[in-house]
Amino acid sequence: MDEKNTVFIGKKETLVYATTALILSSDYDDIYFAARGNNISKAIDAAFMTKDRYLTDWVVHEREVIIGNEVCISRGRDCPVSTIKVRMSKHAVEATPEN
Repeated sequence: MDEKNTVFIGKKETLVYATTALILSSDYDDIYFAARGNNISKAIDAAFMTKDRYLTDWVVHEREVIIGNEVCISRGRDCPVSTIKVRMSKHAVEATPEN
């Protein structure tokens, strides 16, 4: 994953991030939405807004969502912060047959 094709979610409106993803879609086949803490739900909203409004033929890979946590230092203390990365792509990944 290259950070050039990643939309980092912050305090702006969700539509701003969806528009950014639309611009990135002209250069990349995969786009990632990355967020931490309280912005996690906004990352998911931005991914689906992008798919529903602009890139209707793209796929949000729900099974490939990456979740984790980071430890940040705030006021001299370690604070765990949750993280998420949501992937969108032009092409659907073929499902593998289950045994």
